[in-house]
Amino acid sequence: MAISIFELTLQGFSFPDELPNNRANFRFVVDLRLIQGGKFKTETVIMPGFDTWWECDLRKRRQPEYVRQAGGPAFNMKRIDDWERLVLLTKAEALHSLQVKVFDVDRPGFWDNLGGAFSRVVQTALGRARDALPVADLATEGFGLVEEDLRSTVAKRLAGGDKLLFRGSKVLKKSGDFSIRGAGVDGEYVLAFNLTSQ
Repeated sequence: MAISIFELTLQGFSFPDELPNNRANFRFVVDLRLIQGGKFKTETVIMPGFDTWWECDLRKRRQPEYVRQAGGPAFNMKRIDDWERLVLLTKAEALHSLQVKVFDVDRPGFWDNLGGAFSRVVQTALGRARDALPVADLATEGFGLVEEDLRSTVAKRLAGGDKLLFRGSKVLKKSGDFSIRGAGVDGEYVLAFNLTSQ
């Protein structure tokens, strides 16, 4: 199979109007299943990052991470730059499916609770310091599957705040605009994406 470059970007997000202000601070965990080297792999992305979130609490509109649209429960995408809109840029033979989890972020003390000793394990699990893993020489095809599962699990636990608000998925059949929508805490959530390939 030929290799293509896939670019996935966030185009919009809306959440229930009934969601309380103290729950309207978001972080996404995105899992993308793809085919690389003839094998299925999973890439995990934290948006906007481990130490940041998208703030939509009306009482915090003066904060730099505030992105709520005026007059409605949705992101003002003009407040989110291209860097943060990018979900993933990757080379693969094909993409299979996308799963998104929307978390309410536990704002205070995240990095304080993440000890320095544990950070090395986190970096290893996320594939940023693979050779720091004591059993790196055992990274065979079978171990790769375990590593991917470990990376995804650790990322979800670290990125997720105190409450999962919504989970949805979609099989990726073609490039273009698409959305993932469904019922979650207090109502309907909608995430809009764009997928391009070259």
